[in-house]
Amino acid sequence: MYEYEKLTILMERIGNKYNQFEKKKHTSYGGIELTHREIHTIACIGDHPGLNLTKLASLQGITKSAASQMINRLRKKELVTKQVSAKSEAEIDIVLTKYGKVAYDEHKKYHATTSNQS
Repeated sequence: MYEYEKLTILMERIGNKYNQFEKKKHTSYGGIELTHREIHTIACIGDHPGLNLTKLASLQGITKSAASQMINRLRKKELVTKQVSAKSEAEIDIVLTKYGKVAYDEHKKYHATTSNQS
């Protein structure tokens, strides 16, 4: 077997393991279990006030459809809401709810404490 074929197989295995990790519910913020993708979507929204769906998809490197599905999951968990943009009535911004802000703040604290443990 050629070296590039071995490398391709290893890369595929790494990708599959990472996808499993992303979907696993392992983080609990305020009693709400979130996946890695969900909490990082909340972090992205909190880091970029006035964010719309197109910009969220672009920042996360995903399709608008995938971003829309994620926002719908987070809306069901009452972590985000949609509002008419202050810039234009034709635009919709994604905004953190009070529960979303708690999750965002706790996630920031987590990163602050883990990055100081070097």
